[in-house]
Order: sequence, then C-alpha cells, then structure tokens
Amino acid sequence: MGKNVVNVLIVEDYEPIAMLLSRILNRLGCEMEVACSIEAAISRAKGFKVDVLVTDLGLPYKESDPEVKDKFAGIEVAKRVKEMYPKARIIFYSSVPEKDFLERAQVSLGFDYFFIDKLFFRIEEIYKVLD
Repeated sequence: MGKNVVNVLIVEDYEPIAMLLSRILNRLGCEMEVACSIEAAISRAKGFKVDVLVTDLGLPYKESDPEVKDKFAGIEVAKRVKEMYPKARIIFYSSVPEKDFLERAQVSLGFDYFFIDKLFFRIEEIYKVLD
C-alpha cells in the first residue's frame, strides 16, 4: 500500500468473519470501522471517511424496510456509501455468487473486487485492491 492510511468500513453480520477481516486489514496498516447491519454501516460511514467498503453481499435486512429495495442488502450499503464518498472503492464477497448480482453491481456501482467465498480471502488480492 501507499504511504497514506486507508480507511476501511467492514460490513459483516457474522462476528467471527468481521474479526478476521479486521485483523487482516489491521496488519495491512488500515484504519477501520466494523458494522453488523445496514443501519450501523450508514451511521459509521457518516463519521468516518470511507476509502474502501468491504461488505458481505447477503446482509440481513427487514423486508418491511422501504429503504432497502434490493434482496442483496450489500448493494444497498454500497449505494449509500457511494453517495457519501463517490471515490470509495468497493469489495463485495459472498459464498453464493449470483450472475444477476455481478452484472447489476458492476454496471451500477463499478465494484472493484468480488470474492466468491468469504472463507478464502487472499491477503495478496486484498492488498492489490487497497493499493
């Protein structure tokens, strides 16, 4: 990574995965915030300049929430973060890749990377996206 500190917002509802990501990114010299829901992610993003968003595609959401219009709640988080920080880079991950998601997210958000399975993160790949 370059000399500047990279601010990373991690959005993951399963705490062991969030802690794993946090440790990896900490070793890479990143500053980070961790959120476990859409609401928490948006709240943290407001007080933390997000350079990179790392989010699970399949975040839980309330179907009754009129603000969430996409079954892939990670897309909703990314849209909202991009509104606040247009230059933020996006890393999605999911254990269930869906072609429909990949096409829609790439066209509408231009995500920077998509990990097929969150259990198989490769530090080198994360490093390339952050650099």
